[in-house]
Amino acid sequence: MPLHWVAVYGSEPGEHLEQYNADGSLNRYADIDRERLREFTLLHTSTLPPEPNQSAFVFSVVLRPGKRLIYRRRVQKHSSGAETIWHIVGWQENVRGRNVQSVAWVHDNGVPIILRGGFSSDALFSPPVVHPNEGESGMEFVEDE
Repeated sequence: MPLHWVAVYGSEPGEHLEQYNADGSLNRYADIDRERLREFTLLHTSTLPPEPNQSAFVFSVVLRPGKRLIYRRRVQKHSSGAETIWHIVGWQENVRGRNVQSVAWVHDNGVPIILRGGFSSDALFSPPVVHPNEGESGMEFVEDE
């Protein structure tokens, strides 16, 4: 199984939203309560013996007050027909009128993890386009300077 996310709101049991529920139903990215969000974690679930369905921690972003979540799933299509999936995860905040970001690219199998200060003009590392249904109105992504 590829990576999946968990949105953590607090430290008490049940104070989180998982991308996949126990019954297999899906929670959408837009379902995340950004006002309460304190941590965003990526997990990898093994489908192989000896421990199928065992989740392993891959990457986490702690969101202190003032920081906003950045998350996208980017699919690279290769001429061979194969696909490479990257999860772009990090935070954004405005500091004294300046847009500050920290962003990591996490491969769908959990490695490698590429940590960058922000986005660049390179195709893989370019800023995402914000969709109005993602609950991120006013979010601005900028390239590294």
